[in-house]
Amino acid sequence: MVVGSVSRVCQVVVIGAGPGGYVAAIRLAQLGKDVILVEKGPTLGGVCLNVGCIPSKALIHAADLAHEIQGAGNMGLTVDNLTVDLPKMVEWKDGIVTRLTTGVEFLCKGNGVEVVHGAAEFLSDRSLAVTTDEGRLEIEFEQAVIATGSRPMELDGFSVDGDTIIGSTEALSLPGVPERLVIIGAGYIGLELGTVYAKLGSKVSIVEFLPEVVPDLDPEVGKALTRRLKKLGVKLHLSHRAESFEPGDPSVVVARGPQDEELRLEADRVLMTVGRVPNSDDLGLDVIGVTTDQKGFISVNDRMQTNVAGIYAIGDVVGGALLAHKAYQEAKVAAEVLAGEPAAFDNAGIPAVIYTDPEVAW
Repeated sequence: MVVGSVSRVCQVVVIGAGPGGYVAAIRLAQLGKDVILVEKGPTLGGVCLNVGCIPSKALIHAADLAHEIQGAGNMGLTVDNLTVDLPKMVEWKDGIVTRLTTGVEFLCKGNGVEVVHGAAEFLSDRSLAVTTDEGRLEIEFEQAVIATGSRPMELDGFSVDGDTIIGSTEALSLPGVPERLVIIGAGYIGLELGTVYAKLGSKVSIVEFLPEVVPDLDPEVGKALTRRLKKLGVKLHLSHRAESFEPGDPSVVVARGPQDEELRLEADRVLMTVGRVPNSDDLGLDVIGVTTDQKGFISVNDRMQTNVAGIYAIGDVVGGALLAHKAYQEAKVAAEVLAGEPAAFDNAGIPAVIYTDPEVAW
């Protein structure tokens, strides 16, 4: 228990227990380092395990099953009175998440990693303070790995309140299927969750500033997904800029089209999926002089080293593909470089997949 302000000393402190952070901490411990893993949230696993990759895929699986059952009459299989109990579905999803996060805790403990829950901030390039529920803990270290991840980007006029205007986190734990769901952003997160709720019975509308869905992928991919979304009844409003939100019953999303025409969409929920930003702004990086780019992503070399000796960074907070398996590999590289072994990260070809309908891999 931490009472008042106490101090700890370790060889390596890892900040953030997502896919990059916990893998780095475990690998460092395996390489003989004395490691403290600091996590701001109550559980390990980061966004991916708690409110991202894993829970979203669970809901996608359930929604696909419900949709398949509804269409099974073509195969001579009739299911009468199918109902969607979203709270029960969320409970099932949460059970999967709990089992996996508990597994991460077990792995950390089994490898001798000490875990501290609280918000970390650098005091110097060899010390930091962690604000915990019990008080303030100061940690002195020889080297550090920053693995603080990313969070959803907000859009002016659409402040996430967790109720009517929601992010992907809230979308994974709604109390019921919304009758009308408006999604701002046609990237993969918006399309994955939009498909889930369309299959569960929502009237889904997607507003996208650019003229195509998943604009970062090949045009052929966007065309295939567009055809499928329309078949599922999803209304696509491409080349439209979301301008404002009018609360009410129902609420209204106001968007502006390519010919400056106004579009008004009624919504029970508005899901914001317009990108992600790095969690680098509250770490005190300016105190120690770590360099970031204009978007706040930490600059590193192929050995995951920042410009400050002894300070490494991995995962979403360094930019590039915001993927768990990229963070895993960066974690392995950082741990081995830190331990004096030869290693480097080559990001020339990073495999990826999105769980839209149809699924897409590249």
